[in-house]
Amino acid sequence: MHRLREVDPSFVERAPRRFVFETIIAVPPAVVWEEISAPPSSWPEWFPAVSKGGFDGEPPYGVGTRRWVRASFTDFRETIVEWHDGRRFTYRIDEASRPLARAMVERWTIEAAGTASTRVGWTMALEPRWLFRLGVPAPQVSMRPIFRRAMRNLERKLSASAG
Repeated sequence: MHRLREVDPSFVERAPRRFVFETIIAVPPAVVWEEISAPPSSWPEWFPAVSKGGFDGEPPYGVGTRRWVRASFTDFRETIVEWHDGRRFTYRIDEASRPLARAMVERWTIEAAGTASTRVGWTMALEPRWLFRLGVPAPQVSMRPIFRRAMRNLERKLSASAG
């Protein structure tokens, strides 16, 4: 595993590279938050890049909780560094099985967008290493379809379970 530099949540705003994705889905914010903040073992059901994951320890989860995820053929160890129930959480990537970045955080935001819809935001902020630059051509372009598909899948899953 490759160790990444520890950074705080403000790294999202000051990282050398930021990729920001946002969309609105027709599901209430509380329902979206419940799924996105849940253990990432359910993420493969809706996020195409994630094949497995989980939290270390038992709930309640929050700042300091450790997560592990396998995404895009890479294993990640993460620590939650910001948690605002129902609205936002941020996790720092502590280790990765490939040397993709020197430092990296991801932030998920949830906010109401009308009576029963939610604006979902995902920001990936990093100081990339050469492997990331080589392996992910035009990240904003290549990752946007993955995010859109994830949000369509999430909307479908949550709408079906609510109905």
